[in-house]
Amino acid sequence: VQEAIATDPSVKFKLKADIEECKEKIKELGNANPISENPFEPITGTIDPELLFNYKSIISEVFENLNAGGSVALIGDTGMGKSSLLEAIRQQAIEKLKIPRKPIYFNLSEIQDDDDYYEAMKDSLGLPEKVKGYDFVQQVKRQGEKFLLLLDEPEQLTWNGFTKPVRTQLR
Repeated sequence: VQEAIATDPSVKFKLKADIEECKEKIKELGNANPISENPFEPITGTIDPELLFNYKSIISEVFENLNAGGSVALIGDTGMGKSSLLEAIRQQAIEKLKIPRKPIYFNLSEIQDDDDYYEAMKDSLGLPEKVKGYDFVQQVKRQGEKFLLLLDEPEQLTWNGFTKPVRTQLR
């Protein structure tokens, strides 16, 4: 930690904020035992974002990147809280995005192939019919609103069921 602070002094402030967040949580717990069981059992699904360590600063960084016009990838091992963070981002998107976008969440492990993807997009975006490629882009534009696409389990896109055009379109 001292080496990190020496290299980048801003780390000191981030660590201080993390410590303060932990102290607040311990105060909220009162006499309760602050050490609890893993909230990610079973390992799939989402949990209340309040149970995630340091989630406020992570979500703040996510929205800073999104508001600057960037994209964000949450990378980590299974059971680390990525799905729960995506859910928290979905819940807060309306109030925290400077340019309003409707948040759309997809768990790609539930989508088997291109056809499934376009059907899910049609339903989620309220499109009148399932179309692909250019027609899809035109229908989305006619919707007249912007979207924030939150993809969970994106490694599914590398499987045989998804073609290169779908992967390209998602970018």
